[in-house]
Amino acid sequence: MKQYIIIGNSAAGISCVEAIRQRDRESKIMVISDEDYPAYCRCLISYYLAGDVKEDKILYRPENFYRENNVDLFLNKKVIRVDPKKNRIILEDKTQFNYDVLLIATGASPKFPQLPGIKKRGVFGFRTLKDTQEIVGLLQVTKVACVLGGGLIGLKAAYALKKKNVEVKVVIKSKQVLSQMLDFEAAGFVQKRLEENGIEIILGQDITEIIGNGDIKAVKLDSGKAFESSMVIVGKGVAPNIDLIKETEVKFNEGILGNNLMQTNNPIFILPVIVQKVLI
Repeated sequence: MKQYIIIGNSAAGISCVEAIRQRDRESKIMVISDEDYPAYCRCLISYYLAGDVKEDKILYRPENFYRENNVDLFLNKKVIRVDPKKNRIILEDKTQFNYDVLLIATGASPKFPQLPGIKKRGVFGFRTLKDTQEIVGLLQVTKVACVLGGGLIGLKAAYALKKKNVEVKVVIKSKQVLSQMLDFEAAGFVQKRLEENGIEIILGQDITEIIGNGDIKAVKLDSGKAFESSMVIVGKGVAPNIDLIKETEVKFNEGILGNNLMQTNNPIFILPVIVQKVLI
């Protein structure tokens, strides 16, 4: 009987549980997540923020999923290091667990630009339910919000905030929205639709400073202009969560490297979903 450990409790981690249980009903499975919630659909958090869906409707699986699949679920626990030589993981609270098979499904985190004021209260990524709930908590005192980035994350955040009657300004460094997805003409149609619904699009500029003593008061652009804002949502891409393996022999580049079976160069590891560029 094996001990499986899955680090991550989103779509990849849950798929791993289901795949294991199709073949093995007896071995132990442990799922560890640094979030406080059972698995939920991240794609729906903008609709939750907008008020289109309730919190219970974004759950990825029923709450009894873990019990029925005999899974030991550890929430609000962060894995900080993997020790492949001893087949163990180390948590932030110093707890250690041994494994026979380790599945890494840690996903990614928002990239925050390095600029003055980026750590102020009211600056958010938009990737987790916790992000969304904290944004909801500030909506009553937010008249104007700045969304940094014109990709899907930024535009979905802008849509949700506008539905909550917040004035929204989207600042995009490139010359169009959705620059990695659409050509210039198609992007123009999307931009027009957004503007028709009251969302202001600022193209070809970037934020250089978030202004305020404690709370946010305004944002400054590289053009020298500034505008009032009490909330900033950053949608400037993501970086893979791979710090836990960086001091090991496991190979990585933009993410952990895997072969066509999603295995790393260490045979104990199996990689379900993490950004990867090169097969080993």
